[in-house]
Amino acid sequence: MKENLEKILKNKNYMLIALMMGIVGLGLTMITNTMLKYAEEALHLRGADYMVISIFLLLAIFLFLHIWRIAIDRFGKKKTLLYLFLIGAAFLPIILLAIIPLGNYLFLGIIFIVGIATIIAGWYLFPYILYADIAENDQKETGELRAGIYAGFPSIIINLFQAFGIFLIGIILSIPINYNSLNSIGMVLWGPIASIVFLICYFYTKNFVTLDFRWEDTY
Repeated sequence: MKENLEKILKNKNYMLIALMMGIVGLGLTMITNTMLKYAEEALHLRGADYMVISIFLLLAIFLFLHIWRIAIDRFGKKKTLLYLFLIGAAFLPIILLAIIPLGNYLFLGIIFIVGIATIIAGWYLFPYILYADIAENDQKETGELRAGIYAGFPSIIINLFQAFGIFLIGIILSIPINYNSLNSIGMVLWGPIASIVFLICYFYTKNFVTLDFRWEDTY
């Protein structure tokens, strides 16, 4: 076990991927811990409206799981993941629109929840693919299969970033400046901040991480 751990720690690309997963985990933690609170408190979606966006969330996740799978087959893992990060960075500032007074926020809520589903579905598909490919690439290079430890080790880094994400979102939502009589400005600022996280993920992954391996071309 110790020997296997030492070997994967020396795998530079794997460690870069593990750090990427941690950074993404920070952004996703901010999203998943705040999206429904935002829908209820900033967009005032309750009762039937809340049920509508919940249904859209589930349906959109199933739909985009399929779409992202097709994108991976067509463009490859890295390019598709970069598209995902760009979508996250470009979309999340839409959260600021809650500042605009509207009679009903349902339409904005549907757009918001479908965009969030796009991001969540895309990322939840990737770790399983990446773990399998990294383990297979290592097996081809070393002749040894270490799939279990390759899948398990990133959870340590991810958990650290997720814990920081929960801490950070707590600070953001507690900003003592209100944009209306009910909500802190943090209720709409978390989107642009998460957008910056995804932008960091984009440039980091583009410049430092390898996700598509040569042996895949023979399949």
